[in-house]
Amino acid sequence: MEHTNIKKIDRHLEYIVLNMDTKRTLDHLLSTSTLTNPVYTRIMRIPYSDDANRELVEVLKKTSGAYGKFISALHNTQQYQLVQTLQATENNAAHVASSSSTPASTSNSGAQLRDIYGGTVHINIAHGNMHTSGASGQL
Repeated sequence: MEHTNIKKIDRHLEYIVLNMDTKRTLDHLLSTSTLTNPVYTRIMRIPYSDDANRELVEVLKKTSGAYGKFISALHNTQQYQLVQTLQATENNAAHVASSSSTPASTSNSGAQLRDIYGGTVHINIAHGNMHTSGASGQL
C-alpha cells in the first residue's frame, strides 16, 4: 500500500478497528484474491473483532495495491460510513490544498459542518451562534 494511503488509514485506525465488519470484509477480500486462504484463516481465528480488524489492516498496509481493494470491499459490503470517513480524509486534504491561497478574511454568513466519524452530527454556524442537536452556544 502506498505511504499516502497508509497515512489515511492510520489517521482513522481506531474508528476502522472498532467499526469494521471483520467477516464480511475478509470474505470480500478473499473473493477478490487480495488475501490468501492462510491469511484469511489466521485472521478469522482471532477471537476479538477489534484485534482481527487491526491485524487485517496491518496485512493490507503491507500489500501492494490494497487500498483500492479495501475501499471496494468496504463499499461492496455496505460499510458506507467507513468509506465515507476515508474519502472525507481525501476530500479534506484536497480542499486544504486548493484553498491554501484563500485569504483568512473571507467572510461567510454561515456554514454547515459534518462530523466525519458519525455523519449524523450537524453543526450550524451562522452569525456567531452555534446550534448542535438542540443545544446552542455563543462562539
